[in-house]
Amino acid sequence: MQRLRIHAISGGRIGTGTLMVLAERLLTALVVVTALLAMLAIMGFNLTTSSPASASAHRHRLRRAEDARKSFWRNLRARR
Repeated sequence: MQRLRIHAISGGRIGTGTLMVLAERLLTALVVVTALLAMLAIMGFNLTTSSPASASAHRHRLRRAEDARKSFWRNLRARR
């Protein structure tokens, strides 16, 4: 990877070399984050709430459960 970057820079394509450096850093960060999440999962941590989509779905389920509970008590009072 480093040889390709040096070759691109020496060929007068500095922008290509810069993009390669950026891509290399992003890939490294992605590998590190993936490794950390894998280690946490192996240690037994629940990772399902780590993504915003999962947290949103969880809040939606809680809201539906609360609505169902209110509806249950409302119907029970109406039958008296």
